[in-house]
Amino acid sequence: MVSALDKEQETRPQHTAVLELKALVDAHLTARKLTDVWLYTRMGMSKGSYYDMWRRGSVRVDVQGDIAAAFDMPMWKLLQQPGSEEASSIASEPAATYQARPRYLEERVADLERELQALKSKLK
Repeated sequence: MVSALDKEQETRPQHTAVLELKALVDAHLTARKLTDVWLYTRMGMSKGSYYDMWRRGSVRVDVQGDIAAAFDMPMWKLLQQPGSEEASSIASEPAATYQARPRYLEERVADLERELQALKSKLK
């Protein structure tokens, strides 16, 4: 049985965009042989919040950025089919290199270990 909320969401244009985004996210998961569990865990979301976000048809831009970060890709690439290397001139990666702070504990520990090794080698 379809609820009134479901009917309302079906008529909203943004819901169609969210369905397209979900299809792209699923395609990226499938291409990498990963699951929704991997994604929402990597994003730091609960299972309920993750599935509610898709059910409501409301995915904030910062959450889209978190999804892209979980896949370790720029957001514009998330919005393309996996394996599609075509990028418009507007949506291409910037030439400048930007190094964001590591987001996950494992990455921070690895960076600290590298820095420690570099300091040890300088002291020798």
